[in-house]
Amino acid sequence: FPFMVNASLMHQDIEILENGDLIGTGMKIVLTKENQKIEIIAIVLGDVNSNGSLDGSDKTNASNFISKDDSTRFDTIEKRLSLDVNLDGKIKPSDLTVLRQALANDDNSGMGV
Repeated sequence: FPFMVNASLMHQDIEILENGDLIGTGMKIVLTKENQKIEIIAIVLGDVNSNGSLDGSDKTNASNFISKDDSTRFDTIEKRLSLDVNLDGKIKPSDLTVLRQALANDDNSGMGV
């Protein structure tokens, strides 16, 4: 990728990540070359709480969104997109099933990643 001369990853509060830190939903990836800059917002499938890993909190949040229509905690498009773990363009119970299986198996292969 010829544009990536200098790249940094940062939390939304502009904290620059170090090597080995996890990239979570909503984090900004900044690519720069001389005076040109591209900013990309990361979407990590299943990472609803934006901590960079798939955990029980993500499953609980997804379950609340799907079963109770609790959309208030999904205030950004990135969080909503991270819920579509089966990549069909819709957020529905089958996404929650894939998320539960990934957590149970500790295997993210069924999530398009």
